Amino acid sequence: MRQPSQLSRAGNRHLRSALYMPALTAIRWEPRLRGFYEHLVNRGKHKKQALLAVAGKLLHAIYGTFAMIAAIRAAGYSNCRSFLLAVPSSHA
Repeated sequence: MRQPSQLSRAGNRHLRSALYMPALTAIRWEPRLRGFYEHLVNRGKHKKQALLAVAGKLLHAIYGTFAMIAAIRAAGYSNCRSFLLAVPSSHA
């Protein structure tokens, strides 16, 4: 008899536990992440596996935000607002 797959213990357990509740909230209120979660569950993933995949997506978004802020500061802008005011709008 085949045992059900277990979640990987690789990675930072503190980070995983810190993103658990935000991932639950995200699948409840964010349509794109809810769709991603439902897609994984429909493909046969366990609900907790799918939930932690959503947590991984949240982690990538957080990292991207911090990387963008660091790049803006490295470009010489004191804050993101001054950067956004300096960038020409594509809607004009």
